[in-house]
Amino acid sequence: MTVWEPDLKLHLREDQIFATYDDETEVFHAPSFDGAIKKISSELIGAMNIVLSAHASARERSNAEALVQQQGELLYEEVFGLNGSQGRRLEDVLVLCFANAAPDTPPAITTEGAWYLLPWELMRVPASVCGRDADAYLGEMAIVAGLLGSQRILNGQSFEAAHPLQIVSFAGAGLAHADDEVKFVRSLGGPHIATPRVVERLNGNNRPSGRKRNCQTIKTIVAGPKPAEFLHGAFHSETDVQNDAFEMVLHQKARVSSRDFSASRLRAVDTSNIAFFNTCQGLSLRPWHGGGLAAHALRQWKSDLVVASLCKIDDRAAARFSQTFLQRILPIAAHQGARIGEALFEARAAALHEANPADRLIGMSFRLLGWPNMRIVVASQEAA
Repeated sequence: MTVWEPDLKLHLREDQIFATYDDETEVFHAPSFDGAIKKISSELIGAMNIVLSAHASARERSNAEALVQQQGELLYEEVFGLNGSQGRRLEDVLVLCFANAAPDTPPAITTEGAWYLLPWELMRVPASVCGRDADAYLGEMAIVAGLLGSQRILNGQSFEAAHPLQIVSFAGAGLAHADDEVKFVRSLGGPHIATPRVVERLNGNNRPSGRKRNCQTIKTIVAGPKPAEFLHGAFHSETDVQNDAFEMVLHQKARVSSRDFSASRLRAVDTSNIAFFNTCQGLSLRPWHGGGLAAHALRQWKSDLVVASLCKIDDRAAARFSQTFLQRILPIAAHQGARIGEALFEARAAALHEANPADRLIGMSFRLLGWPNMRIVVASQEAA
């Protein structure tokens, strides 16, 4: 089997970016993550939080969207304006990537290293680079994915699931979109998908003992007798930007945090899965050992691929986007879904035609961590 490779690979090691395009690698000097790169990214995400807020006024959203574009331009220049060892800028490599892409096929770009969590999709690409009549977001021009170092060995064409696919959905109580989304998830059972298991309640004891039991319950659900092969989340999620601690809020009296998982000292599960967290701040900017809930899923729940949001998101806009995305990636009518990177790209493109800024940019808040060419393939019924 031919090993799939992205069109452009960007790998940050210490203070250098190794850009590989067309089997040639060029080295670009990179500034510190904790300098302008992090500052611009944080301001960009802060503006997106307003655009995607259910409580912001139309004027506030409009002003915030203008700021998103401004900060996206600055972040693009900081990254793609880097000078390389062969006397050209990283932007010059991106120009080739777009110019040589197959017709009607977006190029695939993978990012690895300390910048894998940056809001790459929100970088504003000049029209002269992307070949359009106007500037565009990188996320509407390319399939973009972030990789942890350990994921390099997972360059698989598919996630092989048993028959039928086992879906577990963690649903939060009191969310505007949770009821509709849970109803949609419950309807997904069919020839290739088992009736999804929806987890709406956990132990309501918020003392350490209760939280520890909830951690064990979640692990058992993820890797039990019929282990979850697709994890779905529609609950409140909060990430402390200072120390990267995250909290899953399944209902007011059932909260589980990263500190609880650490205190429980549970071993990583032995099974693997694909995960989509339709939650606020499912991942964070802090690199390496940070990354919020998404990075926890990659490390402790052995997720081969995670899609999660860097931003706080509007519940209803997120629910509409989620259903479009899930219909593409899950094996609903056939034994396999679409390639996840392509499906996320297409769902973003569809959303960009919406009039409401929250609906228009909701897809840009979601990052894909893993190999974007991966798809879910369910084994034949005879093999089950």
